Amino acid sequence: MQISDLDKETMVKTARSRGAVGKNAILPRFVSEIQGLEDNLVLDFGCGKDALHVKMLREKGFAFVYGIDLVPITDPNLTVQNVDAFPWHLVYASNVLNVQPSFTALRCTICKVSDYVRLGVAFFSYPKSPRKLNLGKDEMLDILKPYFKRVTAFKYRNTTIFKCTGRNCQVLLEERLTLING
Repeated sequence: MQISDLDKETMVKTARSRGAVGKNAILPRFVSEIQGLEDNLVLDFGCGKDALHVKMLREKGFAFVYGIDLVPITDPNLTVQNVDAFPWHLVYASNVLNVQPSFTALRCTICKVSDYVRLGVAFFSYPKSPRKLNLGKDEMLDILKPYFKRVTAFKYRNTTIFKCTGRNCQVLLEERLTLING
């Protein structure tokens, strides 16, 4: 299963770097508040060409945060080659699930994140009004479940966040990468 060129083009056109998905994005703010994460491998999945959240987290002391996207990232120091080779502790996808234009693209995206975070934890933000597919929170939760060991949903600043535990995640790591409300 692959994402079609048309779906990729549609997703690239949804890119935003202002407002709720720019510097004010909820999920990167949430990630920045997780205690003890600064020295772990963190991947911003769907970071956008400017990798704004990667830069913000590095400024906050996150030493090993990188981004990947469908489009080339303007600063090569903010991304990694051979992203599959790293044991990511945390992968987050802000403004990603809600812009998937087809069920095939959605499943491919979730599968890729699941592969990256097999030893760690993934977080997805999901707005009340998704821009594509118009799936509700409970529908998205059901779609995510087969790809991860455990999936939970919670609210953070009025936004739904899905916490997805990788298939081979150690319990200790999962507990450490959890805020009181997550």
